[in-house]
Amino acid sequence: MEINKNTLTEFRRDFKEAVASLEEKYDVTISLGSISYSENDFTSKLTVNNGHDKDDIAQREFDRDVWKYAHLGLGKGMYKRIFVGLDGNKYTAYCHLSCHAFQLMLHLQEQDHYLPLQLRLTPY
Repeated sequence: MEINKNTLTEFRRDFKEAVASLEEKYDVTISLGSISYSENDFTSKLTVNNGHDKDDIAQREFDRDVWKYAHLGLGKGMYKRIFVGLDGNKYTAYCHLSCHAFQLMLHLQEQDHYLPLQLRLTPY
């Protein structure tokens, strides 16, 4: 196998098709993380989550990892919580925790205008 960006993109597609029957049989979602590669090999993290509901999976991951950001006032059960910004507008936080980047990404959406904003908080 020639290992490069194009063949790995194709591999990822083929992998997803190959594990579809396992996902159905065991009621799980299987995904590959970022792929690192060299000329002769590649590695990736394999993640298996119970269920197929992406929002439910995201909430469980948030609750699992949010302890790392307790010093910012965040805690379990705060996924999709409504916040009032410094500008007085209400925002709903759609959160994704990235363990590899050691940062919390809050995807905020203004309630009235649905304008996507992004805020990154880096813990100290």
